[in-house]
Amino acid sequence: MRKEQPLARIAEVTDGTFESDVLKSSIPVLVLFWSPIDESRERVEAAMEDIANRFQDRVRIAILNAQEYQHVRTALRITQFPTLALFKGDRVVEICPCTLAGPQVERLIEQSLVLAA
Repeated sequence: MRKEQPLARIAEVTDGTFESDVLKSSIPVLVLFWSPIDESRERVEAAMEDIANRFQDRVRIAILNAQEYQHVRTALRITQFPTLALFKGDRVVEICPCTLAGPQVERLIEQSLVLAA
């Protein structure tokens, strides 16, 4: 199986970089927790790329391979993949299985940005 590479506008985070890249970020971070065996990853990643382009410097987009890096997903009790989690500072704003469509995710981010203002 080939090693998956993250899209250019989407940062790949690990258990080791999660604190600095997500929890200490100066802007909200939307994290996709995924598993290599999940077949919907490409669809979800495409939606994440669209969101990254729309929100640019207002929200950071990241992915975490939850099968390879289990510490964070275990701490957050994430058991279904893919799952999206929105963080603002060291606080979890929302965790939701990826049943949300792009417009719903965008509304979630917009609400987070309003609360941050």
